[in-house]
Amino acid sequence: MNETQLMETEYICPQCGKVLNENSVMSGICPFCHKLFEKPAIRNLLPQNIAQSISANRMPDRILDVIPAWNQYYPSLEDATEEQRKFFIYWAKEMRRGNALDLQGNVSYIFAYLYVVIWMFTKSQNIESFITEFNRVESFYDTLPVGKKGKIVDYLKTWEKDAYLLVKDYDSYWQCIRNIENHKLSIEEIINFRAKCTDSSLTSSDIFKLLGGINRLPKFAREHIEQVSQFLNDFLGNFHSGHSKNFVEYFYSQFNFDNLTKNDFSKLREFLPDEKRFTELEDLYQQQHSKGMFTFSKYLFPGVLPLSTVTKKLIPMVGFDILITAKFKEMPSIQVRSVPHIISEAIKSELKRKIKECKW
Repeated sequence: MNETQLMETEYICPQCGKVLNENSVMSGICPFCHKLFEKPAIRNLLPQNIAQSISANRMPDRILDVIPAWNQYYPSLEDATEEQRKFFIYWAKEMRRGNALDLQGNVSYIFAYLYVVIWMFTKSQNIESFITEFNRVESFYDTLPVGKKGKIVDYLKTWEKDAYLLVKDYDSYWQCIRNIENHKLSIEEIINFRAKCTDSSLTSSDIFKLLGGINRLPKFAREHIEQVSQFLNDFLGNFHSGHSKNFVEYFYSQFNFDNLTKNDFSKLREFLPDEKRFTELEDLYQQQHSKGMFTFSKYLFPGVLPLSTVTKKLIPMVGFDILITAKFKEMPSIQVRSVPHIISEAIKSELKRKIKECKW
């Protein structure tokens, strides 16, 4: 059979029976059913240059009924099998072309890909490219469950907000927080990041997240959530207009928490009527103060492993055009101010009191 005759030949997927084009024959994976097929007999009919291309792709030369299984915590291409690496390259290329393969629940391929995207972003800090890649994954796999920890999209949102922190886009960071339904807001996030936004004001939704969510509110508040929301929004808006700071930021600024005085503790006692709890918090502050625990390093992109030599070699094969030469020992971090527990609880106590005012 000469080369002209070969190109006129139709190749049929042995799994689904559909006609394959030349690229599919070379890849050894059907683009319709996404199954790998046996190639030795087919390779013997191909011209030498195409046969060499198939060998270069190094796809398995046997039938696989399912995608190479890969489900583990913190997946690493360094520890992946040869089959898993080969399929990872094929799958990633297909996804970047807009073809979302059914991974049959093997989510480690997705996480390995996201790790690569995050590593590249920490070097380039190109937020547009980063968001494009995350949106690509979300559009294809947003409903894919990951055990008891939720869905792929939950991880995407967590890492996306960290990306905005790294490039100091605090407005977008805060929008991400508001878009994460179950995010538990902290006083530290308001003090360190909301205060740096173009608009530092707070809403009732922010306060509900700070207090643990709507389900943690008193019964009357849950039953009249719209009324309570409006009451809080009016209070928070008026406070911000009058003080040029949001309520939490202003409350925090009234204390030099690096060295709280007796007068400070007397003021805080007004917001913490439980004497036993107040004493516990006072003692805890003294411990924190003696250890200098009011500044700490916040590591970004939790769960992302160091970049391995194997992964660096595979990145160009996926189609990324960035060269990574540095060795990643850990993810980047930022310095943030910690808020003493006694101040945090005082702020939350006062907010709860404001909510109770709505009842009357």
